[in-house]
Amino acid sequence: MVWVGGAFGAALLGIGLLVADKAPVMDARSMREAFQALDTNKDSVVTREEFEFNKDTVIFRRASEPGAKLKFEDTRVSRATFDSFDLDGDGLITASDVREAPFFKFENFDKNKDRHIDFSEFQDFLNTLAK
Repeated sequence: MVWVGGAFGAALLGIGLLVADKAPVMDARSMREAFQALDTNKDSVVTREEFEFNKDTVIFRRASEPGAKLKFEDTRVSRATFDSFDLDGDGLITASDVREAPFFKFENFDKNKDRHIDFSEFQDFLNTLAK
């Protein structure tokens, strides 16, 4: 089992979960980098396949070892957000939790239902989390 904290904890679920004070974790540059990491074919949109294939890799991209597991104390996300990802209630977030979490589904990002996520949709979704 690998515990991850520090700088990675600050960027936990770096695609845009919230810190406890409701400020977005990511700045515009970090959002752009996360979006580009999801967009593996570099066509400026993220398909469902790209999203599903890459989301846990992008979220755990700062982990130094495979199999990273995060405790709430190692993150900057709210308790409610953490719990929404901790599907088995074991107090840890794993790549498996991220893959299965209802919150982190393609449909939540693809607001116009065109089967692609563009950067504007990606950014808008992340920004709504802070409200």
